[in-house]
Amino acid sequence: MSRPTLEIADIFHRYGNKYRQNHQVGLSPDQSKVMGAIEASAILSDLTFTKIKQHF
Repeated sequence: MSRPTLEIADIFHRYGNKYRQNHQVGLSPDQSKVMGAIEASAILSDLTFTKIKQHF
């Protein structure tokens, strides 16, 4: 089982804070919440993938 090299969640996790700083005016609270949820899913995905990988 392999994970894609790069996912949108990885990009948001890596660059989300910088994007928010540069686009505060144009980013709605809902958009910011969605970005945060996607970033959190990247962290969860990494942890889950690591645990699964350890079992195989």
